[in-house]
Amino acid sequence: MPRKVRQSVAPESSALEDLPLYLPRLYYAFLGLVERRLASTGLDRHLGPGMGHVLLALYEQDDCIIKDIGRRVQIANATLTGLLKKMEAAGLVECRKCAEDGRAVRVRLTKLGRSLKPKLKAFHEGVTATLQEGLSAEEIERAHKLFTHLLHVMRQDEEKGRTKGKGRA
Repeated sequence: MPRKVRQSVAPESSALEDLPLYLPRLYYAFLGLVERRLASTGLDRHLGPGMGHVLLALYEQDDCIIKDIGRRVQIANATLTGLLKKMEAAGLVECRKCAEDGRAVRVRLTKLGRSLKPKLKAFHEGVTATLQEGLSAEEIERAHKLFTHLLHVMRQDEEKGRTKGKGRA
């Protein structure tokens, strides 16, 4: 059954109130929150925005290939590759060719990367608490479902774009 698609909040509302314009506002507000918290915890000496979730994934499963990390953190390969280069330069991870598959690259935490685990876990819990402040468990679950859906439809659109471009010369 096709879903109803609401184009804007209300017919007379400004385009500035439409969902596509709320997403960048949300992103930049979140980026500011992360940067402030990194600075207040001293983690900014080692980490930049976007690196935390890669480290959290490696804390769960270290020494894995980039493709597996990308699948788990759900970010584009190009974005992940750039993050990993910055993380390697910061001494957080080591990247090396996979012995089993020469095309793949394995990522492993360094001593420094492992040492940040307690601080990063506390940082993550603090940011999570801020984002969930005043929300019920039901609202948190609805937000999670909404964000999951938005990621899914944007990934589908990305895939459609790749598919369309494949047949061109």
